[in-house]
Amino acid sequence: MPWPAWVPLGLATALAATVLSGPAPAEAAPTASGAVLDPAHADAGWHSPVYAKGTGGGPEKCPAEAADPDGTVCHRFDLTVSVPDGYWNDNPEGGVPLSITWERPSDDFDLYVYDDHGKQVASSAGTADPEATVIPRASGTYHVLVVPYDVHDNSFTGTAYLPATTDAGDLTSFSGGDGGYTIGAGRLTARADFLKNGQLRLQADPSGALSDPAGTAIVRERPTLQRGTSSFDAGDYYGIRSPQAVLRVYKKPLRFGLYRPDNRTRIWQEDKPLRWSTGGMRQSLLRGADEQFFGGGEQNGGFSHRDRTMYVANSFDWNEGGYNNSQPFYLSSAGYGVFRNTFAPGVYTFGSPVTTGQQERRFDAYYFLGDAKQVIGKYTALVGRPFMPPVYGLEPGDSDCYLHRAVASQNPASRSSAER
Repeated sequence: MPWPAWVPLGLATALAATVLSGPAPAEAAPTASGAVLDPAHADAGWHSPVYAKGTGGGPEKCPAEAADPDGTVCHRFDLTVSVPDGYWNDNPEGGVPLSITWERPSDDFDLYVYDDHGKQVASSAGTADPEATVIPRASGTYHVLVVPYDVHDNSFTGTAYLPATTDAGDLTSFSGGDGGYTIGAGRLTARADFLKNGQLRLQADPSGALSDPAGTAIVRERPTLQRGTSSFDAGDYYGIRSPQAVLRVYKKPLRFGLYRPDNRTRIWQEDKPLRWSTGGMRQSLLRGADEQFFGGGEQNGGFSHRDRTMYVANSFDWNEGGYNNSQPFYLSSAGYGVFRNTFAPGVYTFGSPVTTGQQERRFDAYYFLGDAKQVIGKYTALVGRPFMPPVYGLEPGDSDCYLHRAVASQNPASRSSAER
């Protein structure tokens, strides 16, 4: 998945290594034409030829493969993925991470991925070096097309890998007070901060050190701690009590659950420990019998996300299923909302259980308590409230950009000149 539309290109460059930090690939062949990823081959790498100049366009500027057998205009690479059934069911990254890098950041290669039927399944175009995407739930053979869009005597190196997963183990340490608590489970370090105005920030990192790559680019001013908290040992878990909620920190294995002040009414509850992979981390939650989920920014054609998968990235697709201006935030009818403090792409599946994963090996989430209006108010207070547009900005403007294939099929004459 490409970077979300709201990521500044300079910041995307700085964060790219964090988002898709995979294992060092095997020595890349000079001009490899294909590779296999399976349990015996966890990663792959390859080099492209040197391109004297770019195409100045997309895939339409590439000649047919038969007319460009040596990849002198555009580069082609076949990637075959052979994994056991169910491999992706609980994998934080949800597919095969694929990236290309090159020496001069001023140059630009664009990356597109197609399945065996010629359908585009992933792309990363128009972003900073490195170009990075994920082939969702990959299985079978995929055709990678790299277009040298704006290149001057430059080549690229491609890498792909199968994510390996690890779960948090048993609780090994618990300490803190006055709103802030530090939790350990083997290599994993976590921190729970109760914040003013009914908020909770939960962080975790298997490196043992917490980090915040986004800095103040998203959350410009962090809320202050809610000092009036206390902890207690309930046997199977430690409890952290605030005026608005109780956070349960289960011991074997480490899991989290958030409850109302009575410590009996569930708000959300992890059914499995935090799981991380080579370059991703996911949280898995129990789903309520009638629980509904909303949000995610622009999710074209979707409103309620129950039993659906929501992507947080920039798909460059204005039709149903696209997610051009998505956001890593969702709202639950159970009385909470959550914002993942990251620029990394994410995949949220609102099935049973609910799994929310980002393509980065850290967890950083703000939880907001209350009804829908209260949750949205707290969320926008944290990341910035929208301004009131001028009156002319309230008109239907570019509304024909959305679902335009459906509109055109009903009335071809209605298409705008830009679409024709």
